[in-house]
Amino acid sequence: MWWNKQTTNKPKATKAIASWMAMLAAVLVAAPGDVRAAERHVPSPYGTIQAAIDAANDYDEVVIAPGTYTGDGNRDLYLGAKVITVRSTDPGDPNVVAATIIDCQGSSGDEHRGFEFDANSVDPNVVVAGLTITNGDRIDGGAIYSESGGPTITNCTITGNTASSWGGGIYCDGGSLTITNCTISGNTTSYYGGGIYSYRGSLTITNCTISGNTSSYYGGGIYSYRRSPTITNCTISGNTSEYGGGICCDGVTTSTITNCILWNNTATNGPEIALQYSATLTVSYCDVQGGPNDVDVAGSSTLNWGSGNIDADPLFVNPAGPDGDPNTWEDNDHHLSSSSPCIDAGDPNGDYAGQTDIDGQPRVIGPRVDMGSDEFALTLTVINGTGSGTYAQDQVVPISATVPPGTRFGQWTGDTANVADIYSASTTVVMKANTTLTATFVTLYTLTVTITGQGTVTPTGGTYPDGTKVTLTATADEGWHFVAWQNGATGTDPSVTVTMDADKIVEALFELDSSAPQPAPQDSNACCAGGGAAAPLACVWTWCAIALARGGAKRRR
Repeated sequence: MWWNKQTTNKPKATKAIASWMAMLAAVLVAAPGDVRAAERHVPSPYGTIQAAIDAANDYDEVVIAPGTYTGDGNRDLYLGAKVITVRSTDPGDPNVVAATIIDCQGSSGDEHRGFEFDANSVDPNVVVAGLTITNGDRIDGGAIYSESGGPTITNCTITGNTASSWGGGIYCDGGSLTITNCTISGNTTSYYGGGIYSYRGSLTITNCTISGNTSSYYGGGIYSYRRSPTITNCTISGNTSEYGGGICCDGVTTSTITNCILWNNTATNGPEIALQYSATLTVSYCDVQGGPNDVDVAGSSTLNWGSGNIDADPLFVNPAGPDGDPNTWEDNDHHLSSSSPCIDAGDPNGDYAGQTDIDGQPRVIGPRVDMGSDEFALTLTVINGTGSGTYAQDQVVPISATVPPGTRFGQWTGDTANVADIYSASTTVVMKANTTLTATFVTLYTLTVTITGQGTVTPTGGTYPDGTKVTLTATADEGWHFVAWQNGATGTDPSVTVTMDADKIVEALFELDSSAPQPAPQDSNACCAGGGAAAPLACVWTWCAIALARGGAKRRR
């Protein structure tokens, strides 16, 4: 037992411990982010998403594997009062989001949507993340319906949904809805809010792309009635309506739009923005096509045209897509190109701590935040080294090779045009475009030189790159002469060239000159047999050298 062994009243200690553990369990169960929260996986062991939701406790996560989910139990999902997360396996990976699909299979005669929230779901810790919701068809809220709820919708794709009245993609009435890092595209309504319809309460939309949505009357992208939305770092493009192709604010509202791009939207009145009745809208650090003169301000509405706004082509990478048709939104690319005027043009005083853009990259990469949902960045990929990441244009980035044992750095290969020194293992690269660099290495081999007899060899050995040709030169001592190379080299010339294509041992063989004095056999026997301890030193040395040269015991140095 882990209590004090000197305790004499163990039953009381046990009771106290049990009470303490019960209180701790209660705290853990009630705590957001509970480390004991369970993951409820779909489709196994839970066969449907609703089954996993029904089994979940507060702060559990329903984790949906990639796949297309259809039919009852996988649509019209309702969380009740549970504070849980329903997500894909990796909401930060666009490929996973695209592959994790709730296909509502709705139609005018068989209505279905993805999710429904009510006043029971007011906690912002109610989260839907990393899902694609499509083919919803309802009167209001084709994909998501929230009445008096307050969920957070993040990293989702809301596409191809329909509402016969309001909110082709998302409908929110009252409550407090937060939408971040979402793509809301290709949704349709017959009346208001092709992408998003909002009425009363609060609405926060951040880092979203809202494109290709259609409403017949008001707000192709967003319609806000008697609500005060805060819209930051969004790209609103290619939406269509009669009033406010991009956004329409209606009734008594005080709305703000900051760091946004409103471009290529279409409407009879206010292609980018329309204000109806008593709406008040403040626009700052935005790129708005046509500027303030093209904003439709009706009734007693007020447009506050703040600081930092521009009217310049945002230079999207490919706003019409490969097919050249901006109306087919699926292939349109609203990322910023390297020449976009929206780069580093956002509000320099905003708080962007912890934010990411639509792709999950850090929100501020350059000197200032960018306009729109995309934070322009160049990607550096370093293979066999360090320095990989996303960087601002013209940023100087240090890179280093990671040299494996037994090799030396060779050079940098790949997109090396802006590398300071391709032959330096640690250098810098100036980011002008997406860049891939590979550190290459040369294998090192060891050359060992041994000597039999008396003489020297230069060089004495060392470590050499693969393919290096090393010339060895043997020089005999006085009274000796060079005989031959052995082992890793052959020949009788005192100079030999060795190609280093493996570790090698080269032996130089020297013999005593024939004119050198010869010791008597008995002295030699005594000397080399180990019995010549009392023999004169000169005798010992001379005879041992002769023996070595003639193939006897060898001395290496």
